[in-house]
Amino acid sequence: MSFVLKKRAKIYISKFLLSINKFIVVEGGIKMALIDNNPIYFITIVQEKSISKAAAKLFVSQSYLSRYIQKLEKTLGVQLFDRAKNPIAITCEGEKYYKYIENTNKLYTEFIAELDDLNRQRVNSLNLGFAPWRSATLLPDILPNFIKRFDNVNIYLHEYPVKELYRMIENNTVDICIVNVTNETKDKFEMESIANENIILVANKKHPMTKKLQEYVDSDSISPCDLSFLEDECFILLKEGTYCGGEGSVTYSV
Repeated sequence: MSFVLKKRAKIYISKFLLSINKFIVVEGGIKMALIDNNPIYFITIVQEKSISKAAAKLFVSQSYLSRYIQKLEKTLGVQLFDRAKNPIAITCEGEKYYKYIENTNKLYTEFIAELDDLNRQRVNSLNLGFAPWRSATLLPDILPNFIKRFDNVNIYLHEYPVKELYRMIENNTVDICIVNVTNETKDKFEMESIANENIILVANKKHPMTKKLQEYVDSDSISPCDLSFLEDECFILLKEGTYCGGEGSVTYSV
C-alpha cells in the first residue's frame, strides 16, 4: 500500500512525524522508537532544579518522578542529570535532549500553523434555509458580517415554505434553517432558540371586534382574553405550509 502525495503535503507529513517524540529518523526511513511520553516531566525538573519541587508542581510522587528519569536515561543510554550536585544539575547530554524537545515543540507548532493556513485556504460551503419573507428581513443584517469574517465560505440560500425546509433538513439538502418551531417538529431536530416573536393582530378600529378587544386591554385584566367571539370572523392568514408563533429558532442537521 502506498500514498501518493503532493510535494507540499510530504513536507507536512515529515514535520508531523518529526514533531512526535516516538519517532526518530534513521537511514532507510522512519523507525519507531519510544523515547518519552511525558517530556513535560523532564522540562519541569530542569526548570525547578529539583525532583521534589518538580514532583510537587506536577502533582506526582517524588519516587515516581525518580523512576521516570531512570527509565528515560536507560532508554537514551546517557545520564541526563548530575544528582551529586545540589541543586541537581543538567548534564551536557541533558542539555542536548532539552534542545531536542524545544525543536520538536517548535516543529509541531509550525505544523499546526501550516495546517491552519491550509484549512483557511479551503473553500467551504454553507446551505442556509429561510422562509421567503424572513430572509428579506434578516439577511441584510447577517450576511455582510458573516462574509467579512469567513470570506472563504460559499453561501447558498434556499427560500421555501417552512414545511419544505423541514424536509430539506431531514435529507441534508440544507445545513441550517431559521424558522418557527411547531409542535409537530419540536422533537425531531436539533434546535437553538435565537429570539421570541410577538403575533400582532391588525384590525379596523371601527370593527365591533376591535372595540371588544380594546375594552379587554383597557381593563388591565391578568386573565386570558376569551376569543370565542372571533370564531365567525374572517382573517387574512399565512399561506398553507408556513407558520407563525412559537420561538424563532435555528434548526440544523447533524
